[in-house]
Amino acid sequence: IWNEPAFYMNSHINYVDVRDVARASYELLHSTLDGERFIVSAGTLHTKEIFEKIASRWNKKPPTINLSKNIVMTAARIEQFRSWLLNSEPLLTPETARIAGTFFSYNNEKIVKTLGFQFQPIDETLQWCCDYYMAKFSAKK
Repeated sequence: IWNEPAFYMNSHINYVDVRDVARASYELLHSTLDGERFIVSAGTLHTKEIFEKIASRWNKKPPTINLSKNIVMTAARIEQFRSWLLNSEPLLTPETARIAGTFFSYNNEKIVKTLGFQFQPIDETLQWCCDYYMAKFSAKK
């Protein structure tokens, strides 16, 4: 987003704040629960929405051109050939392209009900991350 790419793919991102992961781990380690498994996912957002939220925090232009899955698959095949030719790691693989447009959503109901867990709102998480990025890396760009 920092470099204002024009393209995005019609997909969704499952997100969680690292502070929530740490807090959930701590709470579970110090609970009486044993042998349980929990999903620590705050929610799912469309990539376009998340990119717009980040772009607005940095006063950048968000991506506006939606790439179809066919275009992404074609780009992955071209990238696979390029990486073979140059004997380098591909930036995009057909496997990555294939799952990129697939919708995955994880249910966090168990941890919410069991621990009364509340996740950081996405806007607070993005602000925290964007502020950190700006402070740490913007002088280098």
